[in-house]
Amino acid sequence: MRTLLVIGAGDVARRALPLLRRNWRILTLCRTEQAAARWRALGALPLIGDLDHGPSLETMDPAWSGWPAWPTPRC
Repeated sequence: MRTLLVIGAGDVARRALPLLRRNWRILTLCRTEQAAARWRALGALPLIGDLDHGPSLETMDPAWSGWPAWPTPRC
C-alpha cells in the first residue's frame, strides 16, 4: 500500500479521509497531541510536528519504517 502524507490536516482532509484510506496509508502532520488523537481515531497515523517551528521536525524518528529516508530539515 502506498503512503500519503497530509500536511495541513484540516476539514477538507478529514472529509476526504474515508476515500483516501481505501488505497493509501495516511500520515498526518499534527501540531498537538489533541489533533493527533483525533486523526488516530479516524484511522490515520499522526506525526507530531510544526512546519513553522523547525526544531519540532527534528524529533521525528528517521528510522520509522514508513519512510525510505527522512531529509534533514533546513529552517
